[in-house]
Amino acid sequence: MTDHSEELALLLSTIPDRSTPETARGTTRFVFVGRVSTEEERGLQSRLNSQGWQREQARKVVAGCEGGVIVEEVFDEISRSMPWVRRPNAAELLRRIQNREHQFDAIVVGETKRMFSGRALEDVWNILHSAGVQLWLPDIGRYDHTNISHRLLTQMDGLMGRFESETISKRVAASMREIALRGDDKRWMGGNAPYGYVLTPLPEDQQLSRSAKGYTNTLALDPATAQTVRDIFTLFAEGKSLRQISGVLAERGIPSPTGKVTWHVSVIQNLLTNLTYTGYRIYGKQHKTRVPFDENNPAMGDRILRVRTGTRAEPSAAPVFPQIIETAQYVAVQKLLGAKRSRGLTATRERKTKVVIPLRSCVYCEGKKMEADVIVKSGNIRFRLRGDRSAGTTAITISEAKLEATVANWFGQTFSRRNMPHIRRQLQENSPLVRREVERLQEQQRSLQTLISNLLGALERQGSARVQDLLMQREQELEEVLTRIESVRMTDANAENALRLFELVGREMRVVMGLASREQRARLYDRLGLRLDYFPDEQAVRVTVAPNQAATPGWGQSQCPWRDSNPQPFP
Repeated sequence: MTDHSEELALLLSTIPDRSTPETARGTTRFVFVGRVSTEEERGLQSRLNSQGWQREQARKVVAGCEGGVIVEEVFDEISRSMPWVRRPNAAELLRRIQNREHQFDAIVVGETKRMFSGRALEDVWNILHSAGVQLWLPDIGRYDHTNISHRLLTQMDGLMGRFESETISKRVAASMREIALRGDDKRWMGGNAPYGYVLTPLPEDQQLSRSAKGYTNTLALDPATAQTVRDIFTLFAEGKSLRQISGVLAERGIPSPTGKVTWHVSVIQNLLTNLTYTGYRIYGKQHKTRVPFDENNPAMGDRILRVRTGTRAEPSAAPVFPQIIETAQYVAVQKLLGAKRSRGLTATRERKTKVVIPLRSCVYCEGKKMEADVIVKSGNIRFRLRGDRSAGTTAITISEAKLEATVANWFGQTFSRRNMPHIRRQLQENSPLVRREVERLQEQQRSLQTLISNLLGALERQGSARVQDLLMQREQELEEVLTRIESVRMTDANAENALRLFELVGREMRVVMGLASREQRARLYDRLGLRLDYFPDEQAVRVTVAPNQAATPGWGQSQCPWRDSNPQPFP
């Protein structure tokens, strides 16, 4: 057997080694990426201490790489549940990697659980791998996505990081509840002081421990605003309505809690229902919940919303703050509020029937679906694309009225009588081709029928197996030709059906759209597969339709034959 080892070694020497970066074969340049979630002023962990031990861990990891050196550091002060693309410094690092503007070969972190939560590591790895950047982790070294043990360890670290974050949240919530319900602890549990109070530091002997910022304060009376609170309760008990109380406060020149001249009735109602004015500390009025930041992009992580709890809030065991309103007066006002609420005389709005929004699933901006919601004050409907503060983007909004006017204008122009000849020409462009195809297939049908007749005669004379096989083959070909003829004829028939539909829809389209109910327009948009792409810079909307064959019987095409994709300016 011929030895090809020398020839093979020569060939291998010509193939470039891409397992390490092209630049600096002897040196691997690292970027240390760290994170601290607690501010230095909160006293739980110093930024310098956190950076120090994470940097030391990263150096130990880099020591396992021959020629490894840390050339840059990136540090964020943000929660671990926040994905890298929403961390300011980490997001800038990923942007440089994606744009090939980086001057390093690998990324190293000091602690996996601190840097990644959930599936964040996999999302980051996909970006790094596409740019040829390595990822080095403690206890693993260089991360290899094809190594099943590496993937299991990192997935476990991600789950442990999320579990650790959720465990801390539960412990803190349980501790806060225990402190809030105690009657001997006068600490204010964070947030702004209610109207009528001011924050004041607790005496040092009552500061039980060095806790989070704001938890060493208590509430003290603000004489001027506390008297305003008493006046509001007195006026309401005397029979004044919320709007009348607002007028009295405006006449007296008393500014609202936000400094405005006019008091909104909802502000007055919130004051009347605030149990803190009786001196009791209240806990459990609302809680935090996580919802997807972008339902179409799981890599963007979650965002935190504060929502009111479905259970009753709990007061402390005894009064802990200075009392502004007597308990008996507060209870009497609550009964009066309940009686007026049952008659619909307070600022509480009755729950309305859910509004049907025809364009709810049709509006897009920057490739993302826009959310539809109802503005409470005006009752108008708007479509919104949320912004991202960490990325410096603002929300994009547009009213439903503008979009509906654009759609009606588009329908009126598209299905007008003057466009019918153009639509007819486009639908009938294929008709000559269809007829020629049918004639060709019919000629093939006649040839096969003649051949089958001859084979039948030969089979009667000879009866050989070869003739029988040829006969079966030609009969199968004839069946396929007949199916093809029927299919081509159906295409021509569907074009005629579509033309008749266009002519029917084209009659007074603007009037029809104006008289249609929201439910009818929603069904129409769904059957047409309507899509609106909003361009905020040009203040234009691109209208496209792609009728669903299952939802539109009689149409043999998956798209409208006359598809208009030109941006439509607002009428």
